Amino acid sequence: MRDLEEMAAKLLETASKLPQGPERHQLLKEIATFRARIAIIIAKQEQLQSAK
Repeated sequence: MRDLEEMAAKLLETASKLPQGPERHQLLKEIATFRARIAIIIAKQEQLQSAK
């Protein structure tokens, strides 16, 4: 999971260097969605571990 978080951070950094416009905006939205999914997975894993 940490690798995915690092990848998302690198993607965000790269996308923020793109020129302003709809393509950059769309990429930033997709990266935000990706990061949100990672957060959900991590939360579910933590719930499962605490339930044990």
